[in-house]
Amino acid sequence: MTGNDTKSFHSYRLGNMFNVHLQDGICPELQEKIEHCRADAEPAHLTIAKGDSRPNMFHYPQQKLHFVDDDFFPVVVAWPPVADELLVSDGRYEVVWQDGVYEISPSKVIISGGVVDSFLEHQVLRPLINSALVPQGALLVHGGAVRIDGKVILILGESGKTSIILGLMAQGADYLGDEHVFLDTKGVCTTYTPYLDMDDRHFVLFPELLDTCYPDRHERSKVERRLSFFRMGGNLRGGNFLSRQLRELLTTRSYFKGLTCRFDRPFPQVKMCEPTPITHVFHLEASQKKENVFPTTAMDIARVETASTWIHQGYNYQMARLAGMPHLELPMMEQVFAEALSHAECNRLRVRLRQQRTKEDVDRRIDEIIRTIG
Repeated sequence: MTGNDTKSFHSYRLGNMFNVHLQDGICPELQEKIEHCRADAEPAHLTIAKGDSRPNMFHYPQQKLHFVDDDFFPVVVAWPPVADELLVSDGRYEVVWQDGVYEISPSKVIISGGVVDSFLEHQVLRPLINSALVPQGALLVHGGAVRIDGKVILILGESGKTSIILGLMAQGADYLGDEHVFLDTKGVCTTYTPYLDMDDRHFVLFPELLDTCYPDRHERSKVERRLSFFRMGGNLRGGNFLSRQLRELLTTRSYFKGLTCRFDRPFPQVKMCEPTPITHVFHLEASQKKENVFPTTAMDIARVETASTWIHQGYNYQMARLAGMPHLELPMMEQVFAEALSHAECNRLRVRLRQQRTKEDVDRRIDEIIRTIG
């Protein structure tokens, strides 16, 4: 596969740390999300380019699998990969996803066939960013951050981050990140993208955001009809099989059919912060226990969050190792993560499970955060 050099490229400097050259038009959603990082051309850590428009792929609808006919060696990893097939060669590897083939090397990604922006960003770009940054003492972490009353709060955890970030911005906090942020070993937090990922749960918890997020009355009415099913499911009680199934059906019917938008669309008054050291970390833990906030250590949080990252993206590092590429090891990421958090006061924050969360629960947790930071 060869990249198309006749197309124009744009340069981006993500987090003031990682340089990407991106072929224009190849992944417009990702390009829009990182447009605030547009920079003059510099030596790139990574170039993302379009390859052949029609890769030699075979489809097996009965097995719901796609395979590619290439000179790479097929490799089966020890856990189910997120892609249909992984192939490895000397110093590079391929991932097959839907109608696209992603050829990955330390400095270049060439995509043949269809491009899925979310797959490229989540499963290719982010692991490659960390492979480059962690040895330099920085990393891209799965978390959101805001600044309020001069304090910079980092929220980590699998579920509940966006609800708390929205609640804090509603109280006047400025934005640093929603889903991912950059951290370095000095504790400095830098925005990855100014975009929020909001879904039905968030509009149920913050219905006042509907007007600013959906100014068109017709579009807003469609969203409100969808939310009525979500609310109906959330209000269902009972622990028998039928109740659980009905609740699951109603609350997932439109789940994740939400809105990806800039943070200042729902909150026009909120500003984006410059890179700033974190002062407080809250690691979310799903629990019904009464004690809601309690201190913990930077290493304890780093172990959990690094393991979570490894579960989601570890196959990338395994493929890099098999291909003979420079690769990242879990203990190194864990140590950098812990050092980045060591400059802040670290706490665990207990939250309800996703489907049990109410507006009162979220408000109570936000009050506890503000009380804890003083």
